[in-house]
Amino acid sequence: MRNSVHGEYVKGDLIYADPEERHPYLCSRKAMYSTRGLESLVTEAAQLGFTLTTAKDRNGNDRPFIVLNNVFAVEALSKFDASYKDFKHACAMFSNGYMASRFDFKDYDEYKKVITSGKPRLFRVKVARHKSASFEPSSCQGNSTTHKTLRKRFNFIQENGSFAQIEEDHWETSYPLNMCADTPRITAVMSEKGYRDMPAIARLPIICTF
Repeated sequence: MRNSVHGEYVKGDLIYADPEERHPYLCSRKAMYSTRGLESLVTEAAQLGFTLTTAKDRNGNDRPFIVLNNVFAVEALSKFDASYKDFKHACAMFSNGYMASRFDFKDYDEYKKVITSGKPRLFRVKVARHKSASFEPSSCQGNSTTHKTLRKRFNFIQENGSFAQIEEDHWETSYPLNMCADTPRITAVMSEKGYRDMPAIARLPIICTF
């Protein structure tokens, strides 16, 4: 049991101990993945046909990110109101799994490493425009000059359902556009360069982390 503090146990290892034996312990934070554990996850994911990439999270720790190529659509409760409730269990197959967002990465380079790891380059993220912003898409002509104002209308939906402000540098340059779409761009997706606004009807894969 003493060796466990080094984080060298991976799933499948057997640890024999006397059930009556007592040991002191001290926990200061959640256990982190060991290098050997992450290497094992990458190998197993590849054998199952999944793309799993390790990247540094916002705390600077190595974390697994896995692409689910199943496509998901956001439920449009109304023309200007999007719901992500069907995404709640999308990553439930992984222990403590949830949908990844730009916020999960240490920096842009770590984010780009995961986004460009496979063929899909657009992924769903739990970002929605506030339903009070009830305006239609603009025409396809010209360029959008209101993206900085539009950004304030979008929120990131956290795991507990609360809303969080999206950092400016998480958006792709000149987005949101709110242009050239059959239905209002009330959601957002992750691209290689950041967030883009997108109609709810667009069906796209997701990235899970755990």
